[in-house]
Order: sequence, then C-alpha cells, then structure tokens
Amino acid sequence: MVLAPLGLRSESFPPPSVIRNKMDVQNDALLRPAQGIIARGSLHSVFSIEVNLRHLVPGGNRNVEAKRKYYRRTHKVDPALPEITPEEEEELAAEAERKGKQSKTTRNTTRKATRKTKKPEDQEWRRIIEQAQDPTNKEGDEPYSLRKRQRNNALTDMLQGEAEEEEAAKTRRKTERAKREPSNEDSEEASRKNGIKTSHRDGGQRNATGFAIAEHGNTLRILTCAHTIDEVYTAGHHDISVDEVNEFFTFDVHCSHQEVGILNELNGRPINEQVRMKTRASVVAIDSERDLMVLEINKSNIHLVGEQIMCDNPHPRINIAEDDPTELDVCILQGWPAQRMGSLSVGQLSLRRRTYEAITQINEKGYTMKLAEFTKMRGEEGSSGGPALDGLTRCVGVYHGVIGTKEYVVCADDVNVFLNRTGMVRF
Repeated sequence: MVLAPLGLRSESFPPPSVIRNKMDVQNDALLRPAQGIIARGSLHSVFSIEVNLRHLVPGGNRNVEAKRKYYRRTHKVDPALPEITPEEEEELAAEAERKGKQSKTTRNTTRKATRKTKKPEDQEWRRIIEQAQDPTNKEGDEPYSLRKRQRNNALTDMLQGEAEEEEAAKTRRKTERAKREPSNEDSEEASRKNGIKTSHRDGGQRNATGFAIAEHGNTLRILTCAHTIDEVYTAGHHDISVDEVNEFFTFDVHCSHQEVGILNELNGRPINEQVRMKTRASVVAIDSERDLMVLEINKSNIHLVGEQIMCDNPHPRINIAEDDPTELDVCILQGWPAQRMGSLSVGQLSLRRRTYEAITQINEKGYTMKLAEFTKMRGEEGSSGGPALDGLTRCVGVYHGVIGTKEYVVCADDVNVFLNRTGMVRF
C-alpha cells in the first residue's frame, strides 16, 4: 500500500510497479530503496527552487573582488573591510559612462558612414529623378516616357541599395554583439566543463532542487547547491556573505503538495508556470567552496493552489548519513527537473571521496569538497541540489553535476561538516 500524507490522494503517487517500469530495473534489490522513499513520504521532502537575479552585480565585467569592494563601500556592510581604491572607483565610473554613451555614438557613427558611402552615380540618378518628376520638363533629347522609365529604374536601384546597406549594418551589429556576449551554447559548454548541470541563465533565472533538513514551528530549512549563484564567486574569492547573496538574488520554492493540487485541478492539461504559487525564501548559510547552501522559509507562506490557506501537510526532514556509502552500493537521486516532480534515478557508487583535481583539470570556481562518483545515475537540468538517498532514505550526498560521463554528488562528510559548522540542523 502506498502511503500519502493527510489531505492528498494516494493515486497521485506512482506505485512501485510504475517506478520499476520507469527505471527499467530487473533486480528487486535495486527497487527496494525506491519503495522506501515512497513509503516514508520522502517525495514531499523535496522542493523545486527558482533562482533569479535581483539586479546586475555592480562593476559590469570586472573581477569578483572589485565587485565586492564596490558593494561593501556602497552599502556599508562592514566598514572594517578594505574599501575600493579611488583609482578603481574612477575606473568604474568611467566604464559606466562609456557604456551609457556607446549606443548613441554607434548610431551617429553609422549614420555618418552611410552618408559618406553615397556613390557618385547615386547623385546622378537623383538628378534624373528630379527632372523626370516634372511632367512639364520636355528639355533634352529623351522623350518623357524614357525619362519616366529611368526614374522608376533609379528608384528601384536606390531602394535596393538602401536595403542592402541596412542589412549589412544589421549583420555587423549582430556580429559585434555576438563577440561581446557569450551564446547559450558557450554558457552550457562552460557549465559542463565546470561540472555543473543546471539550466543556463535565461532572463536571469536558474532552477534547482532542494530538500528539507530541519524544522521548528513554522520555520523550515532547505539544503541545496550553491552553484546556481556562481556569478559571485570564483577560485580564491569565496568570502561571499549571506547578505550579499540575498541582495543580488531572489529565491522562490514550490512544494510537492502545491504541485499535486495543480495536477488534480488541471486533470492532465499542461502546467502553466503562472498558476504555480511560489514561496519566497532567503539564504541563511552558504559554503561556495563545498557547493552547499541553506534556504529558510516560513511555512505559513506556503499556500495551496486556489485556496488562501496554509499548507499544513508534512514536509518530513531527510537525515544526513554519518558516512559515505561503500563502493557498489545502489542509491537513488531524487530531483525536480522542470515539469517532473518526484523524478528518480538509480545509480551505483563506483568511487567515493574523489578530489576535484583528480576528476578534471578545470576548477575555475575553486571547489574543495570531496565527490562521490556514480554510474548509470542520470541527473537532468534542475536536479542540482537534490539528495542521493540510500535504502534507509538517508542522504548520502547532494547532487553536484556531471563531469564527462559520470555523475557526482558532494560527499556526506562535507555536508555534515557544513551543517555542523553553521548549526543549520539545530534551532
């Protein structure tokens, strides 16, 4: 029998037989962890997280350290921190002024260049057109009908030439813009090399998965990954504060009870993002070197779809395992990719506690955590931050991403160090 929390229909959850078909598992031993996940209601421990840029990080394309100094001086977060130098401040102001004048200068330059590129024959055609437009002008050897044809031909050539010039100008502008701004393919390639698997920035948005780790009264804490905000840290610069993160980004979460309510209301119709009632969360702890972050929400702000009442259904916490699993152990990744609540993927641990440098030579973000390597586990865009669970529904790692052909999770030992140091599991 499949158990469901109070107020929700059990048929909303896939039975073990359906999960067996989805995962194409032949061995009952591989299915047992999935049965434990459903029986313990852990599907309701997982949240969908949407991360958006609140505004552009100060300093344009300057390095991260200069951006932080600029922010701290402007907002006076900590006067004891070193302030930005006058030279850097002047450079920032000059850069902003140049960007403001760039578009106007480009337009004026284009217009002047267009005027200068007028060919001598164009002026001759204009003279012919002016003469042909006067029906009383009978001077010259050419009859009026010939002048009329010449006028029409000249108009056609001029219009075609102007259209070609405009198309060439558009092509030049598009090429220059492509050189200044990396394409989505470039962003995805960089993400793949850095070992992260999230959707690229589209209008400033990224999606991830999180899961409940602590609860007290109406306060609920959610553990997730930190690389959804990797714009504000890099190797050697991991002193990003909680205040800075909340200043630059917004975090909205969506629980499974809300999603089930939407599915029941729509009755099979496609889900529109506008019908989702998201709950605003704030960052209370972050360790960007270990790619870990904790969000906090007020459960009284979680409302069911179509009803202005608090979601009083349980969001059971997931306990963190004290140690990593052993090689060849089977675990399940629980994620929430777009439109796919309760997505499960089975994987087998091949190696544990691998350093980042042992996996890849590219570590631009300066990650220091140990990673557990899984085979056959399939994480998708939006699964980052999801828990890797053993047969007892304990979290043995937090999903980091794919590097090469393998999937990697942050080891339980690093997760415990982070949570114990920050006290996020205690109130």
